Amino acid sequence: LKDTHFQKFLKKNFNKINFELSEKKFFNNNIKKIISNIIFIIKILFLKSKVRKKKFMEKKNIVLIDMFVIKSMISKDNFFNRYYSELVNTVDEKFKKKIFFLPIFFNNSLNMQSIKKIEKNINFILQSDLLNITHYMKIIINLLKLYFFKVRSIKFEKYILDDLINHEIKITSFLHSTLISQLNYYLFKQAKNKKADIIVGIDWFENQTVDKTFNYSFNKFFPKAKLKGYLGINSVLEANNFLIPTNNEKKFHLLPKEFHLINKKNKDFFKRIYKNNQIKISPAYRNQEIFNYIKNNKRFNKKFTILVIFTASRNDVVNLINSLNLLSDKLLQKINFIFRFHKNASSSHFIKLIKKNIKFKIESKKKIYENLLNCDCVVCRPGTIYYEAKIFNVPIILTRRLFGILPVNKQKLMNNGFCHDYLEIEKRIRVLIKKRNNIKKINQNSAYNYFSKINYDNRNNLVS
Repeated sequence: LKDTHFQKFLKKNFNKINFELSEKKFFNNNIKKIISNIIFIIKILFLKSKVRKKKFMEKKNIVLIDMFVIKSMISKDNFFNRYYSELVNTVDEKFKKKIFFLPIFFNNSLNMQSIKKIEKNINFILQSDLLNITHYMKIIINLLKLYFFKVRSIKFEKYILDDLINHEIKITSFLHSTLISQLNYYLFKQAKNKKADIIVGIDWFENQTVDKTFNYSFNKFFPKAKLKGYLGINSVLEANNFLIPTNNEKKFHLLPKEFHLINKKNKDFFKRIYKNNQIKISPAYRNQEIFNYIKNNKRFNKKFTILVIFTASRNDVVNLINSLNLLSDKLLQKINFIFRFHKNASSSHFIKLIKKNIKFKIESKKKIYENLLNCDCVVCRPGTIYYEAKIFNVPIILTRRLFGILPVNKQKLMNNGFCHDYLEIEKRIRVLIKKRNNIKKINQNSAYNYFSKINYDNRNNLVS
């Protein structure tokens, strides 16, 4: 543990539990976050466009879709829509003109070159296109109010959580996601005031801060329009239950009116909050290429090959590398690794942390399905790769995200290779080497269950 506030809370309330305190103390640099936010606001102000605004305001029956824009989506020559490219490619030209994207930029992806490349591919609206200087002043005041806001008398069972929650408010008040949330709120307010004709809103749902405010703002300012949540990531909900909506989120209008899933087997998780007719299956737009690979056969490696999938979180990557570094030298002699880093992460920094006797190669340009055809095992966090590996009949070593909570159904995931620490990882690798899986066939039926293929009906489910 690094956070001293959390340390104090645990010491006070759980004094019978032993836990380790990190020598590296948690340091929250709000000044750095504030500077970053100011830079972002200045950039977005300069990228304001009257042409985009006019096009957006004059269009009828708009379908507005939010979308993250990360640096890897912008190449020297082009823009690749890693979230919805298949959607854009499968609708007719007349309907395509109704689709406007609301991009969520980061400082490293927001610049004039990015804007120009995106404009060549899709219609979009930038928050600054509709906002004026007064809105930015209100946003700054709101962020300061949030920082100094304090809750009182918040209890969970016998525990008083005031200090912990107030500390959390202070360290998150100036996060980029908080700024984006404010920008989106005032965008929707202005769109309503200026009578923008939005009939459908689609939220790329990950239940983050930006999702909650997108849904809250849309519900508030466009109550008669259709608001849809699209869970386009195929996450393991037993382990990532923060993705499952709650009654409180529904009560405070932080959720869409209906949900669109790509995995038919996930419907049961949403039935607690939504009626059957509010839960629909839509295409897995990011995963359509899997259907080009499921008729192939797996390849055999002379040496046991492990594919390691890293997340976008720097701390999480370091944590997983540390676990691999602790594997015994004797075991490492029997293994080759394929390391696949997240597209928004720089691998050069992490390579220096890898123990020298770990034999590995880095692959980021190949399709993930090529990697799955060439490996004997996958080490991963509980994300989409979990289902992809099951389809390709590749054994899984499922590990918990750094700071992630334990799975709801721990036993089920343990049967599927859930490992808590490096000792369990080592034990499972030894078992897998001994009982090496030579199954060459790919489970095609599972592919259609876990990833919905595009057809006319399910495509219309989402956009109409």
